[in-house]
Amino acid sequence: MNVSQIYADAKAKYEAENLTRGMSIFYSPVVKNPKFLVIGDNPGGSEGPVVTSPPTSHAYFPRSGKDDFPLAEKMRLIFEEADQLDELRSSVKLNRVFFRSPNKEELRKDGLWDELKQWCEPHVRDIIQYVEPNYIIAESIDTYDTIRNLLSIKHKRDLLQVDNKSILRFGYSEDYKIFGMYHPSAPWNRWMNDTVLAQIGSIIKASL
Repeated sequence: MNVSQIYADAKAKYEAENLTRGMSIFYSPVVKNPKFLVIGDNPGGSEGPVVTSPPTSHAYFPRSGKDDFPLAEKMRLIFEEADQLDELRSSVKLNRVFFRSPNKEELRKDGLWDELKQWCEPHVRDIIQYVEPNYIIAESIDTYDTIRNLLSIKHKRDLLQVDNKSILRFGYSEDYKIFGMYHPSAPWNRWMNDTVLAQIGSIIKASL
């Protein structure tokens, strides 16, 4: 896998689609065989830079409190409860769509979400196959379903439900194991309080 080429291809796609809010692929250094590969939806926020290389440190462990953000805080809580905080620090983190928007609905409104998702999927599969993680953590149920279909992971089960809502799922195949959780920091999310986040961490710990 050529990381520089993936960035170059993504930048060309960004420019071809006349996107303006920024793009970012990795939120951590790229390493082989981490315990966890964490995959989110797409970069959030109203605007940001066009990032063309991986960072030198993990975004979920900012050097300054002013650079912290809700998703990072919630993921640290989950992994601390799972006794896997150091493994989160050494994980690889990316998104399944590389292009920034305040939310997925904005790209859906513009008719771009499906196209951009399908464009990114082969690159995401190449990254997964190159990185070879022990476990994949999907930061939304939609991302879980996307990655499960992308990797032909057929076995699946719910691990946690709250108010009949699927909060944590698990899928596995001969080659891959994936946890998928309801988005921890979505603004409409009324389920993912600290108690539920701790439950998720405990269940992941017992499932490893």
